[in-house]
Amino acid sequence: MVQKLKNIFSVDLRALALMRIGIALIIIVDLSIRLLDLGIHYTDQGILPLSALMTNRWNIYYFSIFTFSGSKGFILFLFCLNYVWAIMLLLGYRTRIANFLCWIFLLSLHNRNPLILQAGDDLLRLLLFWGLFLPWNKRYSVDSERKNYGTANKYFSPSAVAYILQVISVYFFTALFKHSAEWSVDGTAVYYALSLDQMVYPLGKLIYPYKGLLKILTFSTYYMELLLPFILL
Repeated sequence: MVQKLKNIFSVDLRALALMRIGIALIIIVDLSIRLLDLGIHYTDQGILPLSALMTNRWNIYYFSIFTFSGSKGFILFLFCLNYVWAIMLLLGYRTRIANFLCWIFLLSLHNRNPLILQAGDDLLRLLLFWGLFLPWNKRYSVDSERKNYGTANKYFSPSAVAYILQVISVYFFTALFKHSAEWSVDGTAVYYALSLDQMVYPLGKLIYPYKGLLKILTFSTYYMELLLPFILL
């Protein structure tokens, strides 16, 4: 039984390395998008100056390097540092240090302006956090070239279990939140989602007239999210 559980919750070191590379690329792209509105979102000349943040949106348990100054030059300097840490993580150079710094800077960036966050930001922070305890530097990295980590690719530890449960939770609890009739009874959720003209893409506009297809997509999404965790296991 124990061996079976170990097999279920073991991860492949190559997959962890690809996850490291993917997350580093996401950080770089995310920073580049945020850089376009740096002055608006993260400086004292923008929509949320430090005085307003501290008065209305700050929590005593928050931490943010980006609150040390509201000047554009300082924020731009921190963005440049963040790029450095993300590139180090991408290459797998001093991976543990790069991972920790990426997590600290991402946490700081999100705490600087909580008004523009979404659920994907929370998930990215969590994945970086679990990365602190995972050996995702043992494959496809500068670190692995400098040190021999062996040839075995299967890895099991409490951190691996936590990481897998984190991925499973994303799907399973998302499905549980879809408890309205539009998802499980009427099958109209995707139709309503595509009715939001300001958010729909060309493909959405293309399939919007086919209500039967949208119904199938709604039920498929719901039951895939509900059952996928068990399929993964």
